[in-house]
Amino acid sequence: MQILRISTIQNQHWPDIEAIQNVCYPPVAQESLAALMSHWRVAPHLCFVAIKEEAIAGYLLAHPWPRRAIPPLGEVYEGLPNGCDSVFVHDLAILPAMRGYKLATLLVQEVLQVSQNQGYEHFSLISVQGTAKFWQRFGFVANPVGTEYAAAVARFYPGANFSWMEKFTTGNRDHH
Repeated sequence: MQILRISTIQNQHWPDIEAIQNVCYPPVAQESLAALMSHWRVAPHLCFVAIKEEAIAGYLLAHPWPRRAIPPLGEVYEGLPNGCDSVFVHDLAILPAMRGYKLATLLVQEVLQVSQNQGYEHFSLISVQGTAKFWQRFGFVANPVGTEYAAAVARFYPGANFSWMEKFTTGNRDHH
């Protein structure tokens, strides 16, 4: 029997999280451990690991952020800006050998549920590495971004196709 579970990130998980990032992302797209940990420090209740048979198989980092404002990439967050009325899914990575166990789905369901329980009705993310269809299954839709931010993403993912995606859990799409 395979034991799968989702847990909030704890200090001892970081070496595994860093190793997963190194496997799942090209070197140019990897963030420093300090940057990754800063997302967790500002919102530990929205950062999770997927555990399969007691080994860390993947992670999800999310944090509150102002709606329709795109967070900087690769920076260490000292805190959160004012007006955080949305949740930004910063990173989702599953070890290639652990794909197919629905761990990514479990992680996304967990962050959506915890966030909605806290009153968040809007979510956003940047879909990279051909993951837009995955995110669409959860109700995320692609929206355009400005050229300045597109250039910043292109520095992390040269030549990559990416999408700024949003999800609303209520019908009110115009509320800011």
